[in-house]
Amino acid sequence: INAEYMGEADRERRKQLVQQQKSVVGHWGHPGSDLMTFLNVTRAYLDSPDKTSFCNDNFLIPKNMRETAMLRLQLIRQISKGEAPEEPEDEKAVPGGPPSVPSEFSVETSPTPTQELRLRRIVAAGLIDRVSRRATAQECEALKLRARGHCVAKQAVYVDVLTQQPCWVHPHSSVACTVAPDFVVYCNMQTIHRPRKKKPAMVKTYMLGVTIVQKQWLWELGLKDVLA
Repeated sequence: INAEYMGEADRERRKQLVQQQKSVVGHWGHPGSDLMTFLNVTRAYLDSPDKTSFCNDNFLIPKNMRETAMLRLQLIRQISKGEAPEEPEDEKAVPGGPPSVPSEFSVETSPTPTQELRLRRIVAAGLIDRVSRRATAQECEALKLRARGHCVAKQAVYVDVLTQQPCWVHPHSSVACTVAPDFVVYCNMQTIHRPRKKKPAMVKTYMLGVTIVQKQWLWELGLKDVLA
């Protein structure tokens, strides 16, 4: 709902919810990847004794989290060649890390820095068709956009390497306040139209599900000519 049409109480309520959501992102957030942030949240969800309350407290959709937990068990079964447990019949009782789950898949095991780096490289490979790089000063000038030097990610202008579309890191991303990286991959895009008084509506395309990647990784994945 546009804030312009809200009552004072509704605007204050929305402001409080936004602050609470930012606090949640700050608590679970991973500065290098929204997907790593989701991994942190999923681990906490699986380890929570009251999963419904956990979802309510962290602005999560219970159905989506139950499906995530079931997908985890399916993947464990594939990796463990059938040793993992079947999905529970009652989807509300999805276990976090039962004794029958191999210890290396326990939610109590946090990824090491090396494992996190490997996960980000895997994400880069999976999203190789959704790569964006920081726009140059010349590109910003041509697009009539403000070029910034040293800044955080949410302030920097990016360009999709395949479509050449300008885009931005979403301000709610856990990467948003990280020093702007040169390259990122993303899961999808969202275009926002914001009406302005006496001016044309401002249109911005935001990247969602952002992960910081290194240029060398993209070269090794076959984008050397594209990024040259």
